[in-house]
Amino acid sequence: AILTRNSRESLDYFHDRLPNIPEFAPAVSRDCGFRPKPHPDALKHISENVWGFSPTEVIMIGDSAKDDVRAGKRAGAITVLLGDEIRREDLPDEEHEPHFRIKDLSEFKQLVLDNFELVPESLESLEVGQEK
Repeated sequence: AILTRNSRESLDYFHDRLPNIPEFAPAVSRDCGFRPKPHPDALKHISENVWGFSPTEVIMIGDSAKDDVRAGKRAGAITVLLGDEIRREDLPDEEHEPHFRIKDLSEFKQLVLDNFELVPESLESLEVGQEK
């Protein structure tokens, strides 16, 4: 999914230029009727109503402590700050401090492998109540 404060037009422009990568879905822009980040409404909607997960089972990756990390934390998600944004004096509270930091997306896979227990592929297709 992608959740952006940009317009739908900007989001379409971005999707049109992705090199051999499918469009993000759902793709939520500021034009979709949700309050913009740092409000957690859109993230909660995607995790609960689209994916069927609690926000506590979702990782919010973003390049802004002010918007992305705050939205993720307000939703109850795990947060990852992307890029070189350093601690900012104007964002002094805990709500702006991500759970993890990475310089670029190439580091994300290793972060997940090092910090989370992943469900084996053979268990992903089990229905609730179905035995292994």
